[in-house]
Amino acid sequence: VLPFPLVLRIWDMFLLKGPSIIYATGLALLSELKDKLLNAKDLSVLMEVVKNTETLKLDCNDFLQRIVKFLISED
Repeated sequence: VLPFPLVLRIWDMFLLKGPSIIYATGLALLSELKDKLLNAKDLSVLMEVVKNTETLKLDCNDFLQRIVKFLISED
């Protein structure tokens, strides 16, 4: 679960840029969780990491910049 203000901004980007935002958001979230995911010892720990995203201290602007880095150019 992402913070509500961040979700609203992602929706805005989705309406502006299209479905590639969803893919980029997933990649940005995985990159944010990278260390925890790589340190998971088994599948149950891995699932807990993915389910408990509310423990992340995400700054909206920083996370949105990370999303933009993952966008695929449509040119």
